[in-house]
Amino acid sequence: MRMMSQLSTIPSALVAATRAREWLLHLQRVGVGYRAVEAASGLSRSTLCRIRGGYIASIPSTTESRILAVDAACLRDHACVPGGPTSERIADLLDRGYTRRQLTAWLSCSSAWIYAPKKWVTARMESRVERLCRLLDAGRLRRAS
Repeated sequence: MRMMSQLSTIPSALVAATRAREWLLHLQRVGVGYRAVEAASGLSRSTLCRIRGGYIASIPSTTESRILAVDAACLRDHACVPGGPTSERIADLLDRGYTRRQLTAWLSCSSAWIYAPKKWVTARMESRVERLCRLLDAGRLRRAS
C-alpha cells in the first residue's frame, strides 16, 4: 500500500507545450471550441487558454496526451463548421431531382436554408445532411409522390 501512494505522488515528466498548442489551434480551425476540449480532456479552460496562448512553455506529459486525444468528434451541435461540403451535398440532392420542399421536411429546417450555399453551418446540420444522404443512397427513404 505504501508503495502505491508514493507512485501516485510522482509528478509526470514535463514536455514542451508546442504539440499541444498546435493541436489546440488545429481544433479551433475545424470548429472545436474550448468548451468541447474542456469537456473531452477534463482540463480547465484557463489551462487550455494559457497553453494555446503560448503562456506556458512546458506541461506535464499527461496533460499533453489528454489534449492530443481530443479530436473533431468532440464538436458541439451548435459549433460552426465550413459549409462547403454540406452545400455541395444539398446541391447534389437537388440535381438528383429531390425537391426543396422534401429536403426541408427531411432536414427539419426552413425552406430558406436550402436556397443559398452556406459558408458556415452548424455541426448538427452537417450531421443531418450526411445522415440524409446515407439514408437516400441506401434506399431507406423515398421521394414524395
